[in-house]
Amino acid sequence: MKDRILLTLDSSPSHGYDLLKTLEQDDQNIMITTLYRWLHQMESRGLVASEIQPSPHGPPRRVYRVGDNGKTRLREMMKSAIDTIAHFYVKYCHYRIACACKLVPTDISLFSGRVLFATPQRLNDFDLELLKTLVRRCNGTKLHVLGEETSNSLHEIPHRRVKGDLTEMRARSSRYSLVWLSGVPEDRILPLVIAEIRRLLKDSGALFISSPLTFFDEPQAPSLDAFLRFTSLNLFPDWGVKEGVFISRIIDEFFPKTSAVEVFPGFALFKATKTAES
Repeated sequence: MKDRILLTLDSSPSHGYDLLKTLEQDDQNIMITTLYRWLHQMESRGLVASEIQPSPHGPPRRVYRVGDNGKTRLREMMKSAIDTIAHFYVKYCHYRIACACKLVPTDISLFSGRVLFATPQRLNDFDLELLKTLVRRCNGTKLHVLGEETSNSLHEIPHRRVKGDLTEMRARSSRYSLVWLSGVPEDRILPLVIAEIRRLLKDSGALFISSPLTFFDEPQAPSLDAFLRFTSLNLFPDWGVKEGVFISRIIDEFFPKTSAVEVFPGFALFKATKTAES
């Protein structure tokens, strides 16, 4: 309820009885004395501030507004709330792709030979489903995996582990016909990762990058996508929202033949092919 008070005051400064009317929408048992006790506690902690203002119809009244510490608390509330939204939005993206079977191209079986699956984060449920699809469609290939496991999640999938990290993998050059990168690393190391992947690819080998929370066009109207994009880029860059144009530009620097598509809004698939000249 104290957080609810902050949200109400963030919309407009208010005196006690107006606050009470708003809070009664959530809990009709709140007493005015309880509310004033909360306000006194919150003011002592800097969450709210107050001042006496004249009233057009009666004696002066104490009006409350958000204090400096209250602004910090509101920011924490916003990040926590949007972290939750972003978490389930990404899972929604994964669910949509898994159901639509649009992510792994049907012609991926053309890339026969060794396949490397890598991810900058821990392997999650979506990665496991993606791996199973790659195994099915790349029949007869030797699967190698680079990524931290949270449990013995890969025991059902025949594979070999690759040591090292995304910027320096312990594998010889021209080893893989296909590299699939699930997720995009930080912008500062992305060029190093792309260069390392190019080193590992055979001529005519392909790189695929699946990237959730990735956007290309500037938003034209309010939407959840636009809100997540704006908020993360300006306030919480650690969320991992990516600009598709930036990723495409980095890939273009290392590969002559590239493409990018939004499988659906907010989830991108990038492809690059290595040639003898690249």
